[in-house]
Amino acid sequence: EDIVKYVDKKLLWRGAITVAGLGVALAVWGVYAVKPGRRGVIVNRLGQKSPLLVGEGRHWRNPLLYELYTYDIGMRVVEVEKQAATKDKGSITLRVIISFTVSEKELIDFHKTAGPLFDSHIISNIPKVAIEVALAKYNYSEVQDKLESGEVVEAIKNSAASSRWHVQ
Repeated sequence: EDIVKYVDKKLLWRGAITVAGLGVALAVWGVYAVKPGRRGVIVNRLGQKSPLLVGEGRHWRNPLLYELYTYDIGMRVVEVEKQAATKDKGSITLRVIISFTVSEKELIDFHKTAGPLFDSHIISNIPKVAIEVALAKYNYSEVQDKLESGEVVEAIKNSAASSRWHVQ
């Protein structure tokens, strides 16, 4: 009987130490930092609830239930060379440097749309699509005049803005 009490106490202590160790590991594992100029999107791994936007700084989340994605929200500059068709089926190649930002308000929607592919797929394609849409409004012969007057640039900005990009 004394041996049973001794064994039970020993098992109880081992179990308590194991649970405490797992609790400490979970607490440490859940700490993360969002760097300046970035925002985090916290997503429930079980697919429940809407993603949560978090700002710069240190935060904690349950790493078993929530996954973190971080995105740069600062000014980005993309250089694009794009061949596009004009309204009269002419072909023109434009080399454009576009600077843009992603607003915090739109970040969760972009994440829902593209997830982790946001940087590699969306950012590289939006300027190209904006150029295609803008040039499709003009005849080939009009493009040079419209470029000089700035109208094509405004059309590219408007096209990008319709996709919720803030272009400068």
